[in-house]
Amino acid sequence: MRNGLTALALFALPLASALGAEISATEIAEMERICGAAGPVPQGQMSNSRRLNSDDRDYRLSKLIAEPLPGWKPKSEKVEAFSSDTVGCGLSAVRLFDTGRGDLSFAVSLVASPIAAGMAQSLNAAPGRRIKFDGRSILIDDMGTMTLPLGRIMVTVWGPAPEEDKRALLEILDFRAIERASAPQ
Repeated sequence: MRNGLTALALFALPLASALGAEISATEIAEMERICGAAGPVPQGQMSNSRRLNSDDRDYRLSKLIAEPLPGWKPKSEKVEAFSSDTVGCGLSAVRLFDTGRGDLSFAVSLVASPIAAGMAQSLNAAPGRRIKFDGRSILIDDMGTMTLPLGRIMVTVWGPAPEEDKRALLEILDFRAIERASAPQ
């Protein structure tokens, strides 16, 4: 069995070094804690996850999940630690809404700094349309998924709901608060 910490050691730390960046001791300790919470990746699989309880220290990501807009109904929510062969370890919080015109999912995912930087660079080169919100560029892919990197956090909005519902959700987000929450703890 492998652990997402292996990916952190194999990819994130050398990437940080190659970019001339450093990963703080606080961030390394945080990623070790999160990797431990997620558990190892079982053999033959690429990832593993474990739901977090509201009393778990890393449940803090749940505070970043968007609230439903008037007339919308929340359908489900989950907050989990994950480990993966591709991005190492991280946290993810997802809420599914019924907007009345279709389902819409909102997710915030936190990963190690070098991985987040690499993901942001990949998004910049990815095909798709871009829109501006609060001076930030949001990628909209051919499936209508909207993605925005904010520090170590990736914000993603997707589902069959119309684009105007996705934009309405993005308009209520406090991007600066999300960026602040991405600081290692």
